[in-house]
Amino acid sequence: MGIPPYGIREERGGGKTENRPLSDERRIFMKRFLLVLMILTLLLGVAGCRHAPMTTVNDSLTEADVLAAYKTAAEAYSWFDMTTIPLDDTVSQKDGDHVYNRADVPGIKSMSDLTAYLNSIFTPQLTNNLLNLSPSRYRDFNGVLYAEGADRGSNIFLQDKQVKASQTDATHWAVTLTFFAGYKDDTNPAAPQITIGYSQTVLDYQKTDDGWRFTTFCPNDNLDSDADTVYEFTYDSTAFSGTSFDLYSDFQLCCYLLNADGGFAEGPSDLLFQRFLKNPQNIVSALSVVAESPWENKNIVISDIGYTAAAQSAGTGNSAFEAALNSLPAAQSDAEKTVRSAISDAYKKGMADAGGSSSVTASS
Repeated sequence: MGIPPYGIREERGGGKTENRPLSDERRIFMKRFLLVLMILTLLLGVAGCRHAPMTTVNDSLTEADVLAAYKTAAEAYSWFDMTTIPLDDTVSQKDGDHVYNRADVPGIKSMSDLTAYLNSIFTPQLTNNLLNLSPSRYRDFNGVLYAEGADRGSNIFLQDKQVKASQTDATHWAVTLTFFAGYKDDTNPAAPQITIGYSQTVLDYQKTDDGWRFTTFCPNDNLDSDADTVYEFTYDSTAFSGTSFDLYSDFQLCCYLLNADGGFAEGPSDLLFQRFLKNPQNIVSALSVVAESPWENKNIVISDIGYTAAAQSAGTGNSAFEAALNSLPAAQSDAEKTVRSAISDAYKKGMADAGGSSSVTASS
């Protein structure tokens, strides 16, 4: 921005005016003043726009940074996949049979603003894909953004979601979403059917020339009910007698026990214990997924291994169990530590209740 060399008008004796040249020092001062004023104006504008386009240019990110970016992206993605951008129901426009309401999000006042905001989160290709899901759903009326409200129900089999992030190289983070299934069908109370398990989706968060962007994304309820780790169990005598639990994987057996009680639990519970004696690390790994889940009764299933060992010892100690637990290598995750501590603590408590003691040393 240039400052003209003549810019100050001074009154002279006869009412005449003339332009007097600015000194070099004053011209420099005015340049700096105008520059500061422009910067303050820009900062105030950004502060007033909660949903202003976000450009992440930091070379170094923390997991917390990436998880926060995912949360922002998940909200924006849901405006197209699951629900609609927040709307002002008191301001509407009609186009034929379609009713549109004005968008009510600070910083997003037009289609141009919406596109810029999405491009600050996703790659242009992903942004285009979202906008093309329903091209007429979002539109401007007289330069102002409106949307036609539309919502869908969420996946009824999804109980909860877990989000983790890990850096894979200097320009990529992997955001791992674990979708936990948890649904009970009581249509037939005498034979309730349970859907339980999990599926995972990994998203790519990449450093681009414009900053960090998601190159892949998915719906917020992206549970894959057909995944090999999602199961359906029916709890009645007919299904129980016809089930070969020996064919169940370790994790499948754990999932079955989460909703089994009485006679439905005895045989499968003993089978899980025997598998622990043979390969404790495999069972700890399977139970680690259970430990991080939102499932009811998870603590009972995990601790039952320790209580079963104590019950079988008659207060004199279960050498096979203690050897298996003590043979475990160092825990590789907090979930493994939780599982091992729960099993060990249950065994110690069971032994103490029976008036005995244990030589267990591996609890973490």
